[in-house]
Amino acid sequence: MRPNLARTLVCLFLFCQMPSPVQAGGNMETIDITGLVPSPIPGLVIGRVAPVKWDARCLPVRYRVNDTLDPIPNPLGSPVLTVDGAVPALQQALDLWNDIPTSFIEMEIVGTTGNAGESGLDMVNEVTFRTSLREPGLLALSVSFHFADDAILIDGDDLDGDGDPDVSSEISVCEDVDGDGDIELPAGVYKSGTIVDNDVIFFSHAFRFTVGPPDANAASADLMAVALHEFGHSHGLAHSLTNQLNATDGRAAVMFPMFNSADPQSELTARTLTTEEIAWSSFTYPEGSERSGPAALGHGDVAFDRVFGRIRGEVKHGTLNQEIVGANVFAVAKDEDGVDTIVSSGFSGTIRFHVDPVTGEALFVESLNGKYVVPVPSGEFRLGVEPLDEFPAFGFTFNLKTEFGPLFGGHDFDEEFLGRGRRGRTIAVKPGKTVKQMNIVTNRTVRIDNF
Repeated sequence: MRPNLARTLVCLFLFCQMPSPVQAGGNMETIDITGLVPSPIPGLVIGRVAPVKWDARCLPVRYRVNDTLDPIPNPLGSPVLTVDGAVPALQQALDLWNDIPTSFIEMEIVGTTGNAGESGLDMVNEVTFRTSLREPGLLALSVSFHFADDAILIDGDDLDGDGDPDVSSEISVCEDVDGDGDIELPAGVYKSGTIVDNDVIFFSHAFRFTVGPPDANAASADLMAVALHEFGHSHGLAHSLTNQLNATDGRAAVMFPMFNSADPQSELTARTLTTEEIAWSSFTYPEGSERSGPAALGHGDVAFDRVFGRIRGEVKHGTLNQEIVGANVFAVAKDEDGVDTIVSSGFSGTIRFHVDPVTGEALFVESLNGKYVVPVPSGEFRLGVEPLDEFPAFGFTFNLKTEFGPLFGGHDFDEEFLGRGRRGRTIAVKPGKTVKQMNIVTNRTVRIDNF
């Protein structure tokens, strides 16, 4: 048996320009066709949106670094990086995610792989500097293979089609049972969107990756900073539109999709997670959410509900009186200097697809509502909303809501805050609590764009 597998690719591009600040964030998404529920459209089935993430049974996620190009090639020459020199920086990036006390994600490098070809679905989570892909401006790429519907795996299932069983009934966690270097999954039920293989590819033909102090050469990139971004995708986080935290702090969110390799200070700050990434990693893998296993509290862990709360609501267009899919809802709080700072954000809307069950192609999409959720640490916040536009990045680079949301219209309003007045109302969020019905109706204004 070979379950229905899909592939998600998310990449980091060379930074090219810095427009005015905008915000967004959340999870990577896939189309779930579990049950093959008939669509009203003859011959098609319903596809709902599901998050892409690891099953707790497969934690820690174990990576192997490809050592077939050693030293690692680069277009500039000295300094030259070896695989042994790269591994500590890669693990440092992983450890920044691992060390979030409210998230139970765990990722580690366990060795090397001698794959002389392209990375792909082979049940080996590979970090590689070898690829034949050539995309101008592309620094790195995270590729996840995940289930497209709920799957029941039985002993002996071959997921990657290589003739070697990838599922065992003799284990309860993911591990290399037969010692051949690839990972076997325990038999059982897995949700749609569950990642079974993740590869991270660095484009060493176009960039020199470094582990020392960053330099101002645009073709030279800090390995730890780039890896931190890609490993965010590797455990299910989408891109963020937060390209500036506040008026005095020019840092972007780590998950912002562009990277300024010509600015050494920007590269250094990209080695540090912001509250937004911490909130979403914790929301996706909440510590203390189970009594046993990786989600159970251990030494140094802090329960998600002791630190974070949630803000929920819906976004509607004030003139059209319709839900808005893909609007950016963002929470702002005062930092220690009293400056308004972006803390977290999320995309609005629920959509569903009408899918060809044979090809897996989504032929139609419909909007169901404009609901959103934003995880935030306890505190007081103002809640803002803004439409999608083409700057600083295109909507298709984030998730399904932003890719298809503009098709339904409604993105012709100006950025605004919930409540009356220029600053809007203040929302108090307590740990473990959800503030509901924070519904936003955009102002009835006319937005005139250039033509």
